[in-house]
Amino acid sequence: MIVAGSVWGGGGTRGYVRQWRATDNALESVAALSCDSLLCLDELSQVEAKAASSAAYMLANGKGKARAGREGQARKVLEWRVLFLSNGEIALADKIKKGGGRIAAGMEVRVIDLRADVGEGMGIFEDIHDATDPAGFAQTLKQTSNTIIGHHRTKPRGLCEN
Repeated sequence: MIVAGSVWGGGGTRGYVRQWRATDNALESVAALSCDSLLCLDELSQVEAKAASSAAYMLANGKGKARAGREGQARKVLEWRVLFLSNGEIALADKIKKGGGRIAAGMEVRVIDLRADVGEGMGIFEDIHDATDPAGFAQTLKQTSNTIIGHHRTKPRGLCEN
């Protein structure tokens, strides 16, 4: 996740990596702040099953929940365009099932579950590029991602302004 975030500019101790541990309302704000960028959500197991279920649709659909203000007037709905990645030891379907729910086909096409073992005995890596072991290669990638970051782009005016 840190390597993926470094392509977008990284920065900070965890770059573009945010935590799943949030309410669905908070995830709306995080998505809006990440508009036209990458959103990396770490540790799916830490979010409530109901929030994960809602987030599957919300993040991919690019729009928050409609709400009323204190006096009944419509509040502005947050919108975004975001590419998002998620990780964790548990798949979205398992998370939702664990919370007593059932995964819908719409969730499965919005959040695609990819197993992270390529079958080479090195976890997610096919090649560790002369490192002594996969853990060492992962640490090198992480360290490098903190120093070599980003591509420069200019966001067109008027996009994703909330």
